[in-house]
Amino acid sequence: KIQSIVSMKMDNIMMLAATALSLWFNIACINHLPVIDFRPYKIGTDIVKDMSIAEGATVDEYETKLVYLNKKTGEKKEFTTAEYTKAAYLWEDTLTWAWDTTLTKLIKEGFKPKIHDFDITDDDGNKITDAVLKKAGFTLLIVNYNVSKSDKSHQAEINKLVAECDKNKIPVVGLTASVSEKEAYRHDVQAAYPYYTTDETALKTMVRSNPGLVLMKDGVVKNMWHHNDVPNYNSMIK
Repeated sequence: KIQSIVSMKMDNIMMLAATALSLWFNIACINHLPVIDFRPYKIGTDIVKDMSIAEGATVDEYETKLVYLNKKTGEKKEFTTAEYTKAAYLWEDTLTWAWDTTLTKLIKEGFKPKIHDFDITDDDGNKITDAVLKKAGFTLLIVNYNVSKSDKSHQAEINKLVAECDKNKIPVVGLTASVSEKEAYRHDVQAAYPYYTTDETALKTMVRSNPGLVLMKDGVVKNMWHHNDVPNYNSMIK
């Protein structure tokens, strides 16, 4: 008894249009950046601020238990720290009791910053996160979470943009999780900028493109681009 308010022909047209729009939207979001960004590194994010923990913030609380083995019976007993301090027989009767293991359990989770897994490390293992993020002015990040999976089709455009950045004293930093392959990749694509090491998951979260470009100013994400949308220098600054 339920009748459509439009004709069968219009029903089919609406269905086809909805299908085409849905398909186009998915393809567009794969070949470019998402229309709406829900990630912790979205445009406008102050990375340094979102990595920091406020003074007085709650911290993780753990419960520690010591497990002791009765060498005569094979029995194991667990003791909290308070119980252990009262159980003098454990350390007095060492012929019977021996420490077996220590168990640590998280009982209350403390404050977690929005960004808690972002570190930049140089080739010598030194953390240079603050040096990159707290640098005054603009910084352009070239993000390759995995250089072996990197799309090189727009590398010439990226190199041209990097050259313009160099002319205008804007530092360019490459970030990747590919520790052993990064130097060979740099030479392969003629990248005139250094690559430093960052966690792969953090880089995938930062920008959904390999490579992707992230423009920061004073530690704040100002814009980002998919490798299919590499901007020229003037449009980037604008």
